[in-house]
Amino acid sequence: MEEIAGYFNGESDYPDDLDATVELLIKETAVRDAHNEGIVQADISGFEVAKFCGEHVVCYVILLNNSYVDYPAEAVDKWVEIDGVGFHYICHELLKVWKRSET
Repeated sequence: MEEIAGYFNGESDYPDDLDATVELLIKETAVRDAHNEGIVQADISGFEVAKFCGEHVVCYVILLNNSYVDYPAEAVDKWVEIDGVGFHYICHELLKVWKRSET
């Protein structure tokens, strides 16, 4: 958790890039979720993996930008504590854990 917070908070960069196939699968999942929420115009180009903060087995921790959501205009500068570990948010999106299907 502390390593993920370090990557998220900008204290260091995750040493590996997100695999392009995994990134595509994440975006496809985001499109499907958007369609299920009634955003019928959603396509892959509307999603961007803004930050990759780590992986464990088949799970990937990411910050995913979504161009289909209208975020409030005010700046974000807040700390969220999870199990005693601080995450510094400077955007409206929250960290997501995406689990790769094992099929």
